[in-house]
Amino acid sequence: MKILTAAQRKDADNFTIAGGTPEQTLIERAAKAVSEYLISRCERGSRIQIYCGQGNNGADGLAVARLLKKRAYDPRVFIVNHRKDTSKQFSAQAERLRAMQTVPVYELTDQSTLPEHNKDTIIVDALLGSGISGAVADDSLLATVITHINSHEGLTVSIDVPSGMLMDERTDGIAVAADHVITFERPPLAFLLRDNEDFVGSFDIAHTGISHKFMEELPGQFYWTTREVAGKLLRTNIRRVFSDKRDYGHSYIIAGAKGTYGAAVLAARGALVAGSGKVSARVPAAAHDILLNALPEVMVLADGSKTIITDSGFDPDRFTVTGIGPGIGTHHDTAEMLEDLLARSELDTKLVLDADALNILADEPEMLDMLPPGTVLTPHAGEFERLAGSWRDGFELLDALQGFVATHNITVVLKGHYTMVALASGQVHFNSSGNPGMATAGTGDALLGIITGLIAQGWSPEEAAILGAYIHGLAGDIAAQKHSQLAMRASDLLDEVGAAFMNLNVQE
Repeated sequence: MKILTAAQRKDADNFTIAGGTPEQTLIERAAKAVSEYLISRCERGSRIQIYCGQGNNGADGLAVARLLKKRAYDPRVFIVNHRKDTSKQFSAQAERLRAMQTVPVYELTDQSTLPEHNKDTIIVDALLGSGISGAVADDSLLATVITHINSHEGLTVSIDVPSGMLMDERTDGIAVAADHVITFERPPLAFLLRDNEDFVGSFDIAHTGISHKFMEELPGQFYWTTREVAGKLLRTNIRRVFSDKRDYGHSYIIAGAKGTYGAAVLAARGALVAGSGKVSARVPAAAHDILLNALPEVMVLADGSKTIITDSGFDPDRFTVTGIGPGIGTHHDTAEMLEDLLARSELDTKLVLDADALNILADEPEMLDMLPPGTVLTPHAGEFERLAGSWRDGFELLDALQGFVATHNITVVLKGHYTMVALASGQVHFNSSGNPGMATAGTGDALLGIITGLIAQGWSPEEAAILGAYIHGLAGDIAAQKHSQLAMRASDLLDEVGAAFMNLNVQE
């Protein structure tokens, strides 16, 4: 699902309106989604303050007030006169609201006219939409109102975007710190970047009938991986009735060192539960029996060293794909092992690298040029910074990410709340599944195994990265529901990979 710029969102609105959907209908649909959310969150006696600008975002807010009043709620509307004129839809909604004569409407002209609020008040922010082109001026009435809203200790809900937040560039000025946002059709790119966490606590996507076909045909490089997208990708590789384990590939996991043998268990198990036909694991000799006892399905190959891996045992003719890095350490002999593996790789060798393999690449960056095309790296932000350098904000990070994968012709799965899967083509796919409970040791090892197992079965490295990130996150969501975000472990996540596949309605 393509992520749109602010200008493209406006184009999509205009295309839909030109196609016969009245603009007022879009306003009504947006207001219905917001009012239904508010009704689900508050009692009829709740104190609801709706702050409206004078454009179409304000029109949404006025329509919300009218719909809430029809449902026996008691909203108060506060109009901020921040511009000389009003939009056509704002004027129309204001007329309809005033005709009811039952919703109090106040005009805010300066700080002295601001209403009081307390922790039980629910504030609806309908000041500014996604079309603003610059920061809110510090000395403006809008800034005063936004400061007032941000002093609120209760629930604040923004319509479309938090007022003052920019969609396509860094927000340097003041903006509403929303607890929740009801946005429309697709999430704005800025919602998915860590910089804006204080502005966007959480968000829901409501649909107002904007042409999906038109939006998908617009140019762009950023995508939102939904359950529907992941399900379609998963169903491109259905198991045949007359097949056996040889048809689903052989995953090779190189992982573990003294003290981190568990990383090898988690990575190998990830490849197994992802569906790999066969899984072999290369581990230090001291971990041989540990792996066999933990995972009897895995063929275990012991290194000549008891405590580290010094020989990859790499055989491109035997293994479909190799996942390397979890817990291997950065010992000189291990670094030489990785360099030797890369030197023996061919153009069509499929590799997935994580953890200490990435740390070795950061220490010896010349190895980056040895990566076969299509290699998948799965760093967290700290590991990626060591590989590619620092950035000031999320937009600079995206530039760095796209440049890095293009330079090396690889795929990077940058782990985070909305994991970014960056392809050499320039596309970046943001993952919609997952939760903060996954910020725990071992989940990255599990992800390497899952992606490796998917590649073994025939998905391209790019497809496996996108699908693997979604499955990994969905399994984490299921595990969190059972164990809580605080208590869930990486092993709990792996327990739920099968449930995640079933959740995507795969016919087996």
